[in-house]
Amino acid sequence: MRSACALVALCLVAVAAVQPAAALPRPMDGLLRTLTAEYQQFCDSLEHSTMFPYRCTTDEKVAAKSQAMSALASVAAAKTLDPIIFFPGLTGSGFEAKFSKSSTVGAVCRANRDWFRLWMDAAQMLTPGCFLDSMDINYDPATDSYSNTEGVEIRAIDFGGVDGFEYLAYLYGVKLSIQDTYHDMVAAFKSAGYKPGQNLRGAVYDWRLPTDKLFGTGYGDLVQALIEDTYNRNGNSPVHIVSHSMGGPTSLFFLNSMTDAWKAKYIKSYIPISAPWSGSPSTLRSLLSGEALSLPINEEKFRLLFRAMTREAGGPVSLLPSINPEFWPADKVFVRTPTRSYTIADIPQLFIDAGTPITAQVYAKVKNVLTNLKAPNVPTHCVYGVDVPTQISYTYTSNWDDIPTIEYSNYGDGVVPIESLRRCQDWATQMTATIDINEIGLEAGNHFSIVQDPAVISYILSLTTH
Repeated sequence: MRSACALVALCLVAVAAVQPAAALPRPMDGLLRTLTAEYQQFCDSLEHSTMFPYRCTTDEKVAAKSQAMSALASVAAAKTLDPIIFFPGLTGSGFEAKFSKSSTVGAVCRANRDWFRLWMDAAQMLTPGCFLDSMDINYDPATDSYSNTEGVEIRAIDFGGVDGFEYLAYLYGVKLSIQDTYHDMVAAFKSAGYKPGQNLRGAVYDWRLPTDKLFGTGYGDLVQALIEDTYNRNGNSPVHIVSHSMGGPTSLFFLNSMTDAWKAKYIKSYIPISAPWSGSPSTLRSLLSGEALSLPINEEKFRLLFRAMTREAGGPVSLLPSINPEFWPADKVFVRTPTRSYTIADIPQLFIDAGTPITAQVYAKVKNVLTNLKAPNVPTHCVYGVDVPTQISYTYTSNWDDIPTIEYSNYGDGVVPIESLRRCQDWATQMTATIDINEIGLEAGNHFSIVQDPAVISYILSLTTH
């Protein structure tokens, strides 16, 4: 009964979240608001999710967005527009897929299908087994390589444009504002005169892969070509790289791979937002017990299937707390059980004890991804939020499939602890380029909503327009 009621709630939420042009009639909108218990539980669980991209839209948020856009109207008369390349965060790039499978995991799953939006079409969630089997990525420790499910091709959507990240949630091709994390920023840039594909471009990517393997697919060459093309299209204007969350380490990996001479010519500044420079403990929870999302489908099945997918995904695994002792104390306990405690040094054994030795093997290859990153040596404006209770450790009392007790003892941005966010401060002594730090108190925001904050958007525009 609960699943049926909740499914109705989600469908109403999804339709109601469509942009104003397709707004619900007020009576139906009122019905949606009466589904308080199911809807609010779903929304609250999303706010604490590390890997799942949906967020709920409320009347208050809509009003705040309207006020924000009005406040930014003065920027719309912007003079010169420097080009921007944007790197979205974990799960923040949309995927499309093509199927030519020899078999499926269920009778309702499709074996053959031409290119379609896979991540995230809300309709796909109604058959979670089919959906997550298609999203799955498999790690082969013998060759240290990753592969999709047999017969599945996946690619990021609209590299060089904005359609692959402005909205992630769709319902049969209709955009849903239940996942519009980057829409406000894109809309503000457009209001200032930016044109997608011309001077506003996205470097979307397969976030399932660790950065070294991602760049091994030719992604770095694509990014270099994108930046050089954008530079040429805009009168030889150097670009600003703006990133969010995992997009920070991804873009920094790219900058580390380029010469100082190349960066001096093509990069005007680097603006990372809310980057997990030394990882985030919340990734541990996602890999151990999955995301508790109060989903209006078979909730536990989806949680455990999604967990299984991420356990072999080197991208999320690489965001575990960094092993560098300069970032986290060696005796810092991140996970407790009735029989033992686990520090960073114990992470391989933690995954073995949790019944997922393959994740320990993935971790062995990606544990230094964050540690090995160097200062970008380009003018940098590091932006992040603080003062939000942030998950820092977990206690499992029975088994790994259960939801743990969460300790909120670190005031970061709600997802990334403050120690990780502040790592960019160290760059001041590690490079000759300038850096300024913008630490923002998030009174009512978090890791995701910071990119919708009018002050943050205004700050970026103050750097990119003149």
